[in-house]
Amino acid sequence: MNDEKRTNDYYAYLLGLIDVDYVYERGYILLMRKLFHTQFYWVVSNDENRAADGLALRAHYADWCGEKLYFLDGKCTVLEMMVALARRMETDILFNYGDEDNTPTWFWMMIENLGLKKFTDDCFDDDEIDYILENWMSRNRVNGQKLSLFFLPDNLPDNVFIPDNLEIWYQMQDFVINHFDF
Repeated sequence: MNDEKRTNDYYAYLLGLIDVDYVYERGYILLMRKLFHTQFYWVVSNDENRAADGLALRAHYADWCGEKLYFLDGKCTVLEMMVALARRMETDILFNYGDEDNTPTWFWMMIENLGLKKFTDDCFDDDEIDYILENWMSRNRVNGQKLSLFFLPDNLPDNVFIPDNLEIWYQMQDFVINHFDF
């Protein structure tokens, strides 16, 4: 099997974790490819752990199918990071809250929170997506707004917010604490 076929199989595996049918039925093929080919980087300490989670998906895939992904370079992609975070949110934090795997729910919530859900294949804008991803990973504000994978409900007191410099893991925990009654 050649490297391109292995890469495509791994990519299909990632899409399967976030509901591949939704991707194809709603027309998010170009966006998913973009996220798969965009390197994830961080400027806040400990966000490198999210990249490590994304890279761990490669090992999970290798265990699942018996294929080593030696042909992929060592850099985590945005898609890998977001899929891994959605999986960890579901399995390690929410402990499969509810009766089904909500990994796709958390992934698509993050896509929506970043403002990427509008970029279907019919409305794809490569430059605007680059702009959003660059500003999100760099923790820059856009028009006075921060870009985030997680937002807190509007009905919280004014003193409850997620700081811009808080690592992604703690942003996710703040979101979970303020959205779920345990």
